[in-house]
Amino acid sequence: MELPRSFKIEGVPYFKSALYPYYCTEASLQMVYEFFCNKHGLDQDIIEDAGGRTYEGEKEYNDIGAARFFRSLGFSVIQVDNDDQKMKDGNADFFARIKENLYARKLPIIVRLLGMKTGWNHTIVAVGYDGNKLIFNDPDTKAGDRMVFPNDKFVLTSFLLVDRPEKCTMFQ
Repeated sequence: MELPRSFKIEGVPYFKSALYPYYCTEASLQMVYEFFCNKHGLDQDIIEDAGGRTYEGEKEYNDIGAARFFRSLGFSVIQVDNDDQKMKDGNADFFARIKENLYARKLPIIVRLLGMKTGWNHTIVAVGYDGNKLIFNDPDTKAGDRMVFPNDKFVLTSFLLVDRPEKCTMFQ
């Protein structure tokens, strides 16, 4: 598929991490939920309690927890993991897959990153691309950030493709 040089999804809401720097995943899930459902008030603490904790502790975060959260609300979710070799090679192929999915699906994508120097995982919401730059909402900085991939700061480790549910419900 031939992609245009740039593409951006409009209307993806932005939320800062309620508990910086630990709630990046919860804020990312909140952005995607509200994009689909136009419902406000899904608290990041509710998401955290449901299994989306982003730091090591009682319920260490993993992508399965994020996917489980969306599935519990009736969303269809596909998790795509980067393999170790591609991560070592700078993950240009994985970035291309994110771009292809953004353009083909026209839906935001939850992306997991690994900090090369810090070793911390981080979660953002991809909303577009411009050439070799990913356009994303970063719960720890601002909406509409851009980052070139591959780079020496972050490795793309996984992403979640979330589809609009038939009916939007609140998590109980």
